[in-house]
Amino acid sequence: MSQDFYFLLMPGFSAIGFISAIEPLRVANRFRGELYRWHVLSADGGAVLASNGMSVNADAALEPLKKGATLWVVAGFEPLKFATPALQRWLHRLDKEGVTLGGIDTGSVVLADAGLLEGHRVTLHWEAIEAFKESYPQLSVTQELFEIDRRRITCAGGTASIDLMLDLIGQAHGADLAIQVSEQFVLGRIRPRKDHQRMEIASRYG
Repeated sequence: MSQDFYFLLMPGFSAIGFISAIEPLRVANRFRGELYRWHVLSADGGAVLASNGMSVNADAALEPLKKGATLWVVAGFEPLKFATPALQRWLHRLDKEGVTLGGIDTGSVVLADAGLLEGHRVTLHWEAIEAFKESYPQLSVTQELFEIDRRRITCAGGTASIDLMLDLIGQAHGADLAIQVSEQFVLGRIRPRKDHQRMEIASRYG
């Protein structure tokens, strides 16, 4: 049975964080059949412009999701600029329906602002962490590449999206498949969650 992943792209989203999340799913399907299906959403169902100027077409607007699905909010430099009350109500409805909610790059800010990260470990891109802590001092923020905490999954974005998806693939379908997928990206190793985002932090505490 395929697992459905939905990606809500916020205007100005990080293209590398998004693509790095999609590609491991594509490669996993190449080796094992249709393990994953992914769907691209936008607030109005139209195309969304990434921070690098690339335009990505959406499959649909905000809609009911399939049972057992995971929604990833993918954002960039101004995550709250387009975070409307309607979007927040939709996210709360999904949560009540049992959808797993995730944030890629600063997508975590959108979830936090909606009050959906209380009591969960959270990470996001290192450049936004200090401002995030000031805005949401009640939340437990880490420097990890990604955090999986019950029905909340947050990720620093960039190439860390690859590591997150490899972890999820390994949990669901075994380490051998995760390794096989990682080899397609010519990765030296699969980074675990506890790896820090910045080289100087890793060297200081590693």
